[in-house]
Amino acid sequence: MAAVVLAGVPAPTASAASDTVFAWGGNFVSTPTQAKLPAGVRIKDIDGDHGLMLTVDGRVLSWPGGNNPTTTLPTEVPFPAGITITAIAAGNRHNLALTSDGRVLAWGDNDHGQLGNGSKQPSATPVWVQLPSGAKITGIDAGFRHSLAVTSDGRVLAWGDNTYGQLGDPSAVDLKESTTPVQVHWAGLLNDFISVAAGNTHSVALTETGWVYAWGRNDWGQTGRGTGGPNGVQYPPVHVLIPPQTRIVKIDAGANAQHTLAIDAGGRLFGWGFNVTDQVGAGQDSPNNCVSKWEHPTLQIDCPRLLALPEGTRVRDVAAGQGYSLAVTTTGQVLSWGADIDGQLGDPTVPQRDRPGPVQIPGNVKIARVTGNGYASYALPAVPDPTTTVLAAVPVRELSGNPVTFTATVTCPNATPTGTVTFLEGTAERGTRALKDATATTARAELVLTDLALGAHTLTARYNGDLECEVSTSGPVTVTIVDCGCDNNGGGGGGHGGHKPGKGKVVSKHMLTVRQAPRIDAKAVGTLRAGQTIAIRCKATGQPVGGNNRWYKLARDPRGWVTARYVKNLNSIPRCPS
Repeated sequence: MAAVVLAGVPAPTASAASDTVFAWGGNFVSTPTQAKLPAGVRIKDIDGDHGLMLTVDGRVLSWPGGNNPTTTLPTEVPFPAGITITAIAAGNRHNLALTSDGRVLAWGDNDHGQLGNGSKQPSATPVWVQLPSGAKITGIDAGFRHSLAVTSDGRVLAWGDNTYGQLGDPSAVDLKESTTPVQVHWAGLLNDFISVAAGNTHSVALTETGWVYAWGRNDWGQTGRGTGGPNGVQYPPVHVLIPPQTRIVKIDAGANAQHTLAIDAGGRLFGWGFNVTDQVGAGQDSPNNCVSKWEHPTLQIDCPRLLALPEGTRVRDVAAGQGYSLAVTTTGQVLSWGADIDGQLGDPTVPQRDRPGPVQIPGNVKIARVTGNGYASYALPAVPDPTTTVLAAVPVRELSGNPVTFTATVTCPNATPTGTVTFLEGTAERGTRALKDATATTARAELVLTDLALGAHTLTARYNGDLECEVSTSGPVTVTIVDCGCDNNGGGGGGHGGHKPGKGKVVSKHMLTVRQAPRIDAKAVGTLRAGQTIAIRCKATGQPVGGNNRWYKLARDPRGWVTARYVKNLNSIPRCPS
């Protein structure tokens, strides 16, 4: 399974490890069943049909040789002392492990040099891959009999079987295998690759900008350019014809699969390649970016197809198996489609289905990760990290009818929080808003209220959680809504119709309230500045006092109050209606 790189759609990396794994298929069980794990073990990643697992403390476990994971304990892979494993990849009969310092270990079959150690001898214990000098690896994947890796400077390396050009070296067409890594050669100067996926006999790579490239076997349209056909081989990597304006963020091409699946930034799912058992699946009605040039469109999908998902569904993880496929939605639901030869669909009521359908996980447990290269499937439950939610209000004291903005900031230590925040006054919901302005570990939601009654209001914000980040509630924040209560002073005063200037204390930069005879509220709406002349509007009607004339000039007195002073001599003072 390819290294996970997701943007926009939350990445399916189980940052908080799970003590549970579900397994099905492989002729041992036909519905998801809890696998047997050693006491105290917590799993943070899983790959392949033999359940290669990475634990939270850096150990690697698996069920080799077709052992039933629901009845037998996994075995631990022995690594050299002092090594920390950070990523794993399971091929057909060989495996890879990435170390914290960017090196790669391999073990298993080696008949085509897929272990990359310069020999063709199999090894039951991990051996070091002979990387080019200075190469630091950031991503790995294992195919049927070949291996792929991404370097820290964005290059792609390949080793093992090259019968169908899966090593991506057009200058070595006669090279049938390589026992050490060679660099994949591109038509252009591409060096921004972030993820790789090794299929049965084809290879796929993803760039930082969301473009996908493919090479190797192409008789079933594995390169996604509409050029599949008998004896098809693609030696130089080519650009997969994903529809324009589509950014791919996750790819997978299982070690036993002849098809490829890809997720875009909006959670849509694309597929192409071998489709004889509907493992690519039915498509939606959408413009195609390439035209198939082969005569068997039902057996192969050689142009990327936008797959038909249940309405409203977004996908976060995907796995291409042998004749079938798996996916995880953003809500933690597992989907499966294709052939159910050994129970790998997880639904014994259907022998085959042409579009994603639900897999029932016991207890309705939410899933973060799926895998299944051959006929066995595995699912890793989502265990979200603890989060913190902080609520702020601006302003904390405001006039009745004016807006108060509540902002909730959610922080999740290992993932970008997604979903919604619900704002509560006591137990009453005042509104739910989607998170926005996301960073690598934070996001915020904003609620504006204008209907708060006079008095104090105490609110909290509850983040509703997602698969990576758990629910959390903020501390309380109190705001106070006031009525200005400003009064005319009455009395005489020549030139002003017998009234002194109305005065009001500034309790908001957006509104000044004065009370004038006969004690009917009027409001000055706008940003108040000393020396500014504005109209004051009647609260009841919204109309300016005295028509459209500007009647008041604002000044600030030594106490910080604003004085609204009449600036026009009148025989009588315009008043708001009683």
